[in-house]
Amino acid sequence: MTLVMGPSGSGKTSLGLSFLGAATPDAPGLHFGFYEPAPRLRMKAASLGLDFAAMEREGALQIAWQPTTEGLLDDVGARLLRQVATHGSKRVLIDNLGGFTRLATRPERLNGFFRALMGELRARDVTVLATWEMRDLFGSEIIAPAPELSSVVDNLLLMRFVELNSQLKRVLSILKVRDSLYDPALLEVRFGEDGMQLHKAFNEAAAVLSGTAQPLERS
Repeated sequence: MTLVMGPSGSGKTSLGLSFLGAATPDAPGLHFGFYEPAPRLRMKAASLGLDFAAMEREGALQIAWQPTTEGLLDDVGARLLRQVATHGSKRVLIDNLGGFTRLATRPERLNGFFRALMGELRARDVTVLATWEMRDLFGSEIIAPAPELSSVVDNLLLMRFVELNSQLKRVLSILKVRDSLYDPALLEVRFGEDGMQLHKAFNEAAAVLSGTAQPLERS
């Protein structure tokens, strides 16, 4: 499981749609979302060069919308697992985990719920990408959706906004990859009709994750 954290507009859903864009009829994808209905997702995917409607017709993708005003926590988790079982989903985007927290009448159960849900998805050989919306557009503070959530997920990604040279950029940083080496470089994220592109654009800057990057002074 990979968790992508970041403020609204930082590109979490677009990254998730790119993840689903690699689904196939042999390894179908599932979008399980709480905030954006299917027509809006298809439009957003089209802006990234992805034809979700065609993927749905081919059996490569299913879109399930779950309003946060309906259902109980365990019932919605069971619905997600039924969708996975029915369609044989192997690639699941949960957008976002905050929807589950809105359904929880007892917040202290969230850790156990997430642990059980992710354990069940792992047992079904499902690769999961989930998003979590952070409150602050800028700043270095990181608030996880539930205590000890980092122990449940395998990979942690952080997406933020950063100002550099009077331009607003999106930055992607890798915080954790379980049992694996990874490149810790901060990456600029760009989205367009050709999909998502990553660039090492911050090699000459400091304090990037604070939101206001400063060019490095060279002697």
